[in-house]
Amino acid sequence: MGVKAKTRKEKEELLLSLKRDTPFEELFPGCPNEFIEYMKYVRSLEFEQKPDYNLCRRFFQQVLDKNGWTLDYEYDWVIKKREASAKAQQDEEHKQKPVEDQ
Repeated sequence: MGVKAKTRKEKEELLLSLKRDTPFEELFPGCPNEFIEYMKYVRSLEFEQKPDYNLCRRFFQQVLDKNGWTLDYEYDWVIKKREASAKAQQDEEHKQKPVEDQ
C-alpha cells in the first residue's frame, strides 16, 4: 500500500487505522450493496453482542435473489478439491496401465 513507518508495529497500526477509516465503498469497489451493508452491520456490533444471523443470511440471500442465483454449495474450495481428487485418480490409473509393446 506504500505506507511508510519506522517500525513494523507502527506500520500495522497505521494500516489498521487507514482500513478502519476508509469507507467500505472504497475498500470493496464493485461489490453488491448488500455486502457493504453486511460489513457495516458487523462492524457496529459490540464485542459481546450476539449477531442477528437471520439478518446476515438475508443480506446474502438478497444478492442471490437479485441476480437470479440459487445457493448450490459449489464453493471454490469444494470444486478445487474434487478436481484435484479426480486428477490424482487419473494419474494413479495412468501409472497402473501397462505399457503396450510397439
